[in-house]
Amino acid sequence: MYPLLCRKQSHQRIGETVRRRILTDAPRLRCAVALIILLAIPVHAATPKVPPPGLEKEVIEDLPPPYDFHAEVYHKSVSLSWNWTKPELLPVFNTFGYEVMRGTQTLKSVPVTAFGDVDLSTGTYVYQVRARGDAKEGGKRVSHISAWTEPQTITITMTCASAPAVHLNVSPVRREVGTPSAVRFRLTGDIHVPAGCTLVQAGWHVDTGTGIKHSGPLVPDANGHFQEFVNAIGTEDEPPSGDVAFKITATAEDEAGPVTSDEYTITLQLENPFAPKTEH
Repeated sequence: MYPLLCRKQSHQRIGETVRRRILTDAPRLRCAVALIILLAIPVHAATPKVPPPGLEKEVIEDLPPPYDFHAEVYHKSVSLSWNWTKPELLPVFNTFGYEVMRGTQTLKSVPVTAFGDVDLSTGTYVYQVRARGDAKEGGKRVSHISAWTEPQTITITMTCASAPAVHLNVSPVRREVGTPSAVRFRLTGDIHVPAGCTLVQAGWHVDTGTGIKHSGPLVPDANGHFQEFVNAIGTEDEPPSGDVAFKITATAEDEAGPVTSDEYTITLQLENPFAPKTEH
């Protein structure tokens, strides 16, 4: 009886010890189980993506390059031209043209042996051209290209050296002016535009010094001469009276900038049309 009781108590102590050990080592057991699971998962190499049939593209440099490549500057534009000899044997191209590159940027593909690059800022530009034809061969897209031409370097400089020169003459249409609405001036003069420049705009400006200001265009002829008749005071203006100094100028502008003529000042005695008349 006694040995059986001892064995039962010993088993109970062993069971308590095992339970405490399991509780103490539970986190380590979980990590070990997780590691065994990860090691059991097979690792496969990434499979490269294959483009759908018909989208594979191959580039072959087998076309002759363009030749006689020239670049000319016209003010702020560049004109490119070249020649190209068509080989006897060519694939059937879906599209064919010439790629134009400026610096490292392809500008455009053109179907003819010429190209114009316009509205350029001052600076240096490098151009190259190559031939290119795209075809579909054996279910695959193929680009047949040539080598690039030798580069052509072009410099755009400020061709317009200075602003125009403006010469202005002003005279009143009538010396004796009574009412403000009758104030009218004849403007004559010349606008000289330097070689390499283009007249952008020209105009006249009248300032009465009383808050009334008017402006309008000047249109010179082929020789730069102009003649305009202008009304200094409009019907919508509050008419001034007394001595009024009219200041008249002409302006002109080309690519180098605007310029204003010398100021013309003409003083006229004006009557207020609404003032009561005095009898003498």
